[in-house]
Parts: sequence; C-alpha cells; structure tokens
Amino acid sequence: MKAIYTRINNENDIAKLIDGAFEQLNLLRDLKVETQKLQDITERANQYTQKVIPVMNCLRDFCDDLEKKIPSGYWPFPNYAEILFRV
Repeated sequence: MKAIYTRINNENDIAKLIDGAFEQLNLLRDLKVETQKLQDITERANQYTQKVIPVMNCLRDFCDDLEKKIPSGYWPFPNYAEILFRV
C-alpha cells in the first residue's frame, strides 16, 4: 500500500478525510512492525526514510485538513495557534 493524499474540497467529505487518516494510521502501524523486524540499522533507517516518513506526512495532511473543517469546539487537540501562542 502506498501513501496517497489528494486534497478534498467538499465540506461534506469529512468522513472521507477520517477514513483516509485511519487508512494511513493502519499503514503506519504495519510499517512499524515491518521496520522493527529489520536487524540492519542502515536498512531500518532506509525503511524509515523511504516508507515511514512519507506515510506520516500523508497522515498529517489528512489531519491538517480535518482541523480546518471541524469547529474548534469539537476538535479534541490543541490547534497550531494554541500550541504556538499559549506556551
């Protein structure tokens, strides 16, 4: 499976964003198991660089779009502004 992200413009497609995020999260879990089995540290580093990090970035893209579409009162995590300015 490959990390794929296409921006969803329709406001009614929050469910699609959630599905996409869960799909990437499951892929990330599988890659974690696969990567931890690698004994060679160079192979493991390459696996993280070539497979794990792109999936993490894709997951973040889905979550960033969800954060923009879901009202802050319903968003269960601090948003960027809260993290940056309430420290």
